Amino acid sequence: MKIIKYGLLFVSICLFVGCSSKYPVTFNSNPKGAVLVCSGKNWGYTPKTLYYDKKVKELESLDISDCSANWVSGYSKNYGIIPIQQFPNGVQQTLTRPFGNGYEKDAQFALQIEKAEYQRRQTRANERAASAQQRQVNQQLYNSFKPKFYNVTPNVMGGYNIIQY
Repeated sequence: MKIIKYGLLFVSICLFVGCSSKYPVTFNSNPKGAVLVCSGKNWGYTPKTLYYDKKVKELESLDISDCSANWVSGYSKNYGIIPIQQFPNGVQQTLTRPFGNGYEKDAQFALQIEKAEYQRRQTRANERAASAQQRQVNQQLYNSFKPKFYNVTPNVMGGYNIIQY
């Protein structure tokens, strides 16, 4: 059981630290919200960052023409070639939707995606605020039940000095 626990910890650390040495490519589109497909795999909506192996940094260029932005109206466009030496720390590639019918549909979908993302961020913020409030209530409860200690010493006036800890 310990081996599995430490193995998972090691893998988690490698994944977390590994992204920093990889080559990030952010796929974007105008309007946003196009489906990113690379080599037949759906990666979700743009903008989307994919991390390529760090060996890519040694190349002159990276061919990402097998990746495409696919809008809900049916239009599609492929990404191109990235000059790695010009962008050694990563790059953002933005494709503009081809002209034609259905732009309103794509723009409306982009707004829906943006609205959903905003709602997701709001939900997370509300959850963090509720969690912070719960921690504060728990701390207040703990403090109210925490044992109190007193130091009672006689003073020169015949009374007592009482100090609470």
